[in-house]
Amino acid sequence: ETLVELDAVTVQVPAGALTTSTVLSAELVPTPATPSDFVALGPEYELGPDGLQFDAPVVVRVPFDPGAVPAGRGAEEVLVFASHAGGPWEALPNPRVDASAATVEGETTHFSRFRAGVHNCREGATRSCYSGPSSTAGVGPCAEGTQTCTRGAFGACVGEVLPAAESCNGLDDDCD
Repeated sequence: ETLVELDAVTVQVPAGALTTSTVLSAELVPTPATPSDFVALGPEYELGPDGLQFDAPVVVRVPFDPGAVPAGRGAEEVLVFASHAGGPWEALPNPRVDASAATVEGETTHFSRFRAGVHNCREGATRSCYSGPSSTAGVGPCAEGTQTCTRGAFGACVGEVLPAAESCNGLDDDCD
């Protein structure tokens, strides 16, 4: 097993993960885009060579800013997110947080961009939602629905009743 420190990033490479001698690198991404998939808690790093595939999972450890953790959330929720070739950000499996060192690690089988963060919402959390005009919510049959957090993002609004064209049914279909 080899422990490689690259700037503020550490990569733990187990024996057999690389079959050839490879020079590893880490670069701080100077102007990272703001992710929509999660709340970023630290700098973004590009590990290289980009796209390098490992024969066994390696552990990537990145720093995070404990002061940036959203209110009501804990350091135990911090994950390492990766984005390959500009694709979506995905949380790495087997996360481990060292709150005292303000680092988080996860496992990967390839190099790409890495960043610490927390999901936009807690798994199973719910919130009310309504996509109609706000003045119509709760009027007549119009009602708010509920969104549930699944895999770090709120899903579709379920159960909402929106304004509809009036019909001769004795109801306030357009919710005015």
